[in-house]
Amino acid sequence: MYNYCGQYQNAEMFNNYMQVQRSIHPDFINKFKLFYIGNYFEVNNHLKKKFDLSDLRRCGLFNDKGNLIFAMHRIVIPYLSN
Repeated sequence: MYNYCGQYQNAEMFNNYMQVQRSIHPDFINKFKLFYIGNYFEVNNHLKKKFDLSDLRRCGLFNDKGNLIFAMHRIVIPYLSN
């Protein structure tokens, strides 16, 4: 999801939304690989095509109705291990 969403992030949105509106320092954004979902429906459909819905639910990205849960909160903070 990070790679898919990252390819559609443009510099203006990145600078305006993440840095100005949300006051997140660029180093922090890069270090923790923060990203946002620019087009909810496009990402929702892409993930459903790419992965099994039961796997998407199990990993916490989709709810019981089969919808991506990041509709209201667009900044995603990945859970990184190690």
